[in-house]
Amino acid sequence: MDHSDINPIIEKETILPDGRYLQRLLMEEDRAYVLDLFDHLSAKSRYYRYAQQLKTLPESLLQRIISAHHRDDLAIGSFFYAKNDLQGSLVGIARYVQEGESHCAEFSLSVRDDFHHRGIGSSLMKNLFEYAKSNGFTELHGYVLADNHEMLSLMAHLGATISSHPEDFSSRITTFHL
Repeated sequence: MDHSDINPIIEKETILPDGRYLQRLLMEEDRAYVLDLFDHLSAKSRYYRYAQQLKTLPESLLQRIISAHHRDDLAIGSFFYAKNDLQGSLVGIARYVQEGESHCAEFSLSVRDDFHHRGIGSSLMKNLFEYAKSNGFTELHGYVLADNHEMLSLMAHLGATISSHPEDFSSRITTFHL
């Protein structure tokens, strides 16, 4: 895999009492981890993330996620290693995708249900901001369903501007100026 077009931040590790968290770019070799993360999302979390009911992760989307290690399309995974666990589990993904030729990108965020409220989403988003900024982006925005209060609260906590979607009253647009 060639990361030459990405300004490197590479890996970030955090040691907490429950184990070790490692954030890094996702790679093709992470296919099984991504599928496992999807399997650990509740139906509600899947709906909030994909704005539709998905029982399985479509192969085309899986392929895009594990191939997202370029300046214009980048995915970061947060892996959790319990004490004495060498294999670990993928517990969250943050991704951005450039929009056209602009300095703007759309972001997405998923965290396993059993790992909510541990700071993983915040940490992933802050790392994503660093990558995006170092790769020349000035704005990240995401679409959040209006009834996804936890995500809207997290985005507000991280400093997003939140506005109504002009064409879809069931969604909010969260915008970060980098």
